[in-house]
Amino acid sequence: MNFLFLSVDSLRPDYVSFLDGDSPTTPFLSTLAETSTVFTHAISPSTWTLPVHGSIFTGLYPPEHSVSDVDESLGPTDTLAEQLAARGYDTASFAGNGWLNVGEILRGFDHHHISPPLSRYWVDMVRRGVKERDASAVYIGLSNLGKAPLDVLREKLVRNNHHDSRIVERYSEYLDGTSEPFFHFVHLNGVHNPYAPHIDQYREFGEGSIFGVRETIQYQKELIRDRPLLAAGKKRFDNGYEEDIKDLYRGAIRQTDENVRTIVELLERKGHLEDTVIVVFGDHGDHLGEENLWGHQFTIADEVIRVPLLIRDPSDHLAPSRREDVVQLHDLYCTVLSMLGEDCPASHSYDLSCAKRDTAFAYYSVPESHLERVQRNHQLDTAELPPTKQFAAWRSPSNRATWYPEPDEATGDSDLLEDLKEHYAALDPIRNQNSAGIDRQTEENLRDMGYL
Repeated sequence: MNFLFLSVDSLRPDYVSFLDGDSPTTPFLSTLAETSTVFTHAISPSTWTLPVHGSIFTGLYPPEHSVSDVDESLGPTDTLAEQLAARGYDTASFAGNGWLNVGEILRGFDHHHISPPLSRYWVDMVRRGVKERDASAVYIGLSNLGKAPLDVLREKLVRNNHHDSRIVERYSEYLDGTSEPFFHFVHLNGVHNPYAPHIDQYREFGEGSIFGVRETIQYQKELIRDRPLLAAGKKRFDNGYEEDIKDLYRGAIRQTDENVRTIVELLERKGHLEDTVIVVFGDHGDHLGEENLWGHQFTIADEVIRVPLLIRDPSDHLAPSRREDVVQLHDLYCTVLSMLGEDCPASHSYDLSCAKRDTAFAYYSVPESHLERVQRNHQLDTAELPPTKQFAAWRSPSNRATWYPEPDEATGDSDLLEDLKEHYAALDPIRNQNSAGIDRQTEENLRDMGYL
């Protein structure tokens, strides 16, 4: 049996039509869901890409695997990819999100980082060179831009999400030479903010002019820059943009649904579909202005920890159904091993085919590198921000508890809060390793996404 994990960045369950969405954002996934196990109460172990995928591929909660910043690297634990590679699986991953290059969380995969078009890289180099008065950077950037006119033109023609289409193209090429069994991971970033789908997908939901759409995209870029100010209450979200932003978000999901369709149809054409377990999930959600927040920082609200999850299993280890029990993304670790008839190592991962949990837990800590940047760029003191550590226990939308260890405050059900504190105290962190840092390509990617 093969395995394909499809991770969609920033995907909320209340905006996908196979779950709670009120718009037809995912027609293909809705069809796929008819022959899949759909989990209506799936909870991510954290709120952003790096610690979440660290948990998915180790079966550990973020405080256990301890990878949550650019200078941290996964310690001695067997990742899911390493375990399957040792069993003779072809293991390969495809992504364009720089956080997946950090911390060795994809250890065991032959990782293919698909960069944005080079023209964007050189344009950014020129801009920084001008800003920093670096003549060398300006010269190198301009020289290389002259070599890529077709790339520049193509970017303008296809607008956003060209990056995801490049990932799909690369995966298609790789699949041509793949032998079974395989374990592949593809991460699609097209739903990450700023939401900027192709105009055709936007038009399925919104009616704004092209100039209005561009203005809304530009406003989103301001929000990305000013996320700390929003969280500190020093800037207010402009509700005049709310509906356009939501329509752009829906359009981005619709476009990603087409990319998922392309990947699944590739498997079918190449004869792999009925021998492949397909797992589709959002790695975390996003705030779209609720509570004056933007994105997935400074919060552990339901908007960022509730995610879609479906599993299509041709072997019927998981029979098609719609399940309302509480599950977590890192339960995929033990579930895959169980499908292979293997015992699961000691972890907090559950086999979704038989074991059920009554409580999910999520852990978010603001990375030190992010706090330093906030203090440097926005002159904000940590005390002006929401608590930098936020932990949650979740049983249902109406039954959850949130604990802020510093300064030891909490909200929600008191019994659930005690369970959360006991759960956190029982976690046994593995010793992580110091990272050698990030390469220039990853740095450029994270800067382009608004993280550096």
